[in-house]
Amino acid sequence: MRMIGNVFVRTLLAGVCLLSLAGCASTGSKTTSASAGTHFILVPHAEVEPGDLDDPHLSAAGQHRAQALATLLADVSLTTLYHDEFRRTRETATPTLAMHPSAMANQYFSRGPLDETARQWRQQPTGGTVLVIGEADTLAPLARGLCACPVTPLRAGESDRLIRIDINAAGHASLRDNHDGAPSP
Repeated sequence: MRMIGNVFVRTLLAGVCLLSLAGCASTGSKTTSASAGTHFILVPHAEVEPGDLDDPHLSAAGQHRAQALATLLADVSLTTLYHDEFRRTRETATPTLAMHPSAMANQYFSRGPLDETARQWRQQPTGGTVLVIGEADTLAPLARGLCACPVTPLRAGESDRLIRIDINAAGHASLRDNHDGAPSP
């Protein structure tokens, strides 16, 4: 187990470096100016406890992943965080919100019209980074609505995807679809 943890930490650190470099390359400096564009990061909720099928808590592995996400995003100018109506997404968001107390936390309805939700988010230029935590089956439709581009759907239970959509000041979107480093169960 210790070896798996070490591999996870090394992979996470590599991801932090890549995300930091990608942020610098796209904006030139850390900024919250709307003229720099808006960056959306979409991730599924972390792993959950077995048993409660409707609204489970995060498992120990899920809590670890939620903390790793917060660490990954520690140096990002997070302006807004969206999570859906479920406990598992709120619990995934909690460590990141603790690191970004000035970020505005909002809840969205995951069973609503996702294309309309994404359109509304896109029309609210924040000039910073917006984190979206949701269910695996809702993230691809939200990403498609944000970038108007094809996005590979997530598998049920997939918790290691990180979809980044950068929208520049002119409204042009680019997509990067990655894994955050730790494999899904």
